[in-house]
Amino acid sequence: MSKIKFSAVTHFLASRHDLFAFHQNPGAFQRLTPPWAPVKCLEHTGGIKDGARVLLEVEPLKLHWLMGHKDFVQDQQFVDYQVKGPFKSWHHEHLFTDAADNNGILEDRLEIDLPAGMIANRLMGPWLKGELKRLFDYRHAITARDMRLKARLGGAPLVVLVSGTNGLIGGALCALLSTQGHRVLRLVRADLDGNIDGATESQKADEDVEIIRWHPDSGTFFDPLPALDAVVHLAGRNIASKYWTEKEKSRLYQSRVVPTVKLALKLASMAPGDRPRVFFCASGISIYGDGKGKGPCGEDSPASDDFLGNLAVDWEAACKPAADAGIRVVNGRFGVVLSPKSGALGKMLPAFEAGLGGPIGDGEQLMPWISLDDAIAAIYQCIADREHEAILNGPVNIVSPQIVSNGEFAKTLAHVLHRPCAIAAPEAVLKIALGEMAESLVLSSVHALPKKLKEAAFDFRDADLEGAMRFCMGR
Repeated sequence: MSKIKFSAVTHFLASRHDLFAFHQNPGAFQRLTPPWAPVKCLEHTGGIKDGARVLLEVEPLKLHWLMGHKDFVQDQQFVDYQVKGPFKSWHHEHLFTDAADNNGILEDRLEIDLPAGMIANRLMGPWLKGELKRLFDYRHAITARDMRLKARLGGAPLVVLVSGTNGLIGGALCALLSTQGHRVLRLVRADLDGNIDGATESQKADEDVEIIRWHPDSGTFFDPLPALDAVVHLAGRNIASKYWTEKEKSRLYQSRVVPTVKLALKLASMAPGDRPRVFFCASGISIYGDGKGKGPCGEDSPASDDFLGNLAVDWEAACKPAADAGIRVVNGRFGVVLSPKSGALGKMLPAFEAGLGGPIGDGEQLMPWISLDDAIAAIYQCIADREHEAILNGPVNIVSPQIVSNGEFAKTLAHVLHRPCAIAAPEAVLKIALGEMAESLVLSSVHALPKKLKEAAFDFRDADLEGAMRFCMGR
């Protein structure tokens, strides 16, 4: 075995032109990188045309992998090759052809040589081919999903302003919108002098990233806003990052309500022709409070009178200046968003992979969830679906139609990982360790239903918990 060879071929229900455009649009690398893959993009210049460069970092060793592009032929092919990195050589052809039914066929053809040559290729070849199959099964599935989404929601390109782009949902949403052919502006926090932090600076590694700087506490914008079609506001302090002292609860409140008011006022002040048609602002199902003993919660269910309920009420009310200006406001009430990269699932994985996972408390509390892929597709539908604007207005529960208990969630995760599920986290210990947060976030039960998404005919790609876990973890 001189070199390791691998190919993946899929016939898509999309034209060859649309398939190629998907790969050519900004955000394609991020969109096609599986959430379990230990790589991140440090720099990307030139798109996919000849001479383009992509600098990757392979974790946890922080190895740098420099890739180049060549042999670009519009709507037909492009090639990735290793300039410098962990392999002796890496050659990846992306080939686009027409099928008999006028749809498109994509073939990914790879030829890889490991550092130790023939011996390493023979020893590692079977394992590497297995990992490549796992990778390209995911890439082609994402491509197929996005082609269906484009067929359903595609239209004139939109200009979308997004905040919270360093977060899990915001970063993934930017990649989706970009590969759908829309222009994405990232609204990033700056200090009073207009300076941005290092995490935001890293976003500029991609030449296609456009940044709008603002100071959210004062509402000062350091860059002019162009005419906008939609704004998606996802920024806010992590609700579970610190113990809930009165000072921390004040910070959580200030990070959500104050910037939202400032942003809504800014949008309302724009000229009517430049003003966005829709303002999507994040919220949470925690607005319904602990639902033990209560029935299902639709978007018209009352809010609870506790810290998270009152926070969500005020957060949603902060959008009023935009609504008063005639902008359609959507308050996306998110359940637990599933991704192995971060969030609840990411935090649970180390314990479960070590065989130390289990339910929280008695495990009977209901746990509304949604896959990251469905969450960003739901946001996209909320801002782009003109047919269902009357439905996708005001609060919208962004959760899966499948409701499970925390115990069922834990058993499913353990099953997917082939690990036991026997070590429960005692309720009393959690209350001591987390205080008020335990009751409000970890032990509360909410039976939230996606009534409006279903009325708007949203296509849940991950409606089954086990399937969603397997897809996002490549299992």
